[in-house]
Amino acid sequence: MSSNNTTIPSRRPQAVTFSEYSVLLVYIPCADQDKKSTTWYSSKDRHQFRETLMEDVQRASLSLNNDLRHHSDVILTHDQLRSGECLGIEIFLVHGAAQCAAEARRAHVAAVLLEQRTQKENGICDIAKLSSVSGKGSHGTRVRARKMAMEYAALLIE
Repeated sequence: MSSNNTTIPSRRPQAVTFSEYSVLLVYIPCADQDKKSTTWYSSKDRHQFRETLMEDVQRASLSLNNDLRHHSDVILTHDQLRSGECLGIEIFLVHGAAQCAAEARRAHVAAVLLEQRTQKENGICDIAKLSSVSGKGSHGTRVRARKMAMEYAALLIE
């Protein structure tokens, strides 16, 4: 017969460190509802942002699909890139890209947390190693972002 009794180890407070470049902003809760509503986005505002995003994605996707019927070798036309209609929503336009990006984010977070746990278990604090693990996990995202920025910048220069 097994027992369900388990002991829960006492937890000491977690230490948090910040980069020398970090800026600490203290938020003081606001009791004034009028000021609060003009300072923060409401759930209605956030819902509207999402609706607008989805409308933009649908419009751009329809435009892309129409162009792909006429030019099967082109993913984004020069005019679509130049107009900026896809700027910021590219990930939603390619089938499976959003899911792939979400999986990459989860893997990145898991790798960093695993390194933190490993260091804690071994009684060490190696910030350089943690930074390296984080950098490896975000390398692909940084490369893609840099490439896209260069492509958009080149279009602006034309």
